Amino acid sequence: AIAPLSAAMWALKNEGRLYDWQLVLGFLAWPIPHKKDRVMCSEACAEMLGFEDAWRFDPCVLRAAVMGVK
Repeated sequence: AIAPLSAAMWALKNEGRLYDWQLVLGFLAWPIPHKKDRVMCSEACAEMLGFEDAWRFDPCVLRAAVMGVK
């Protein structure tokens, strides 16, 4: 489990990053390239958990990774 302090430290370190609405819409309509200055909720959570390549985790994949489901 992630420690609350670790999540707070991640939030401080990433303050000012924008939410990637274009990428969210891209899941529905068209492919959008990842932008390093923007973040999605699942990506933020994966980064807080220390996962490598956090940008690859959409909400469903992140849940499976956390729950240990393949």
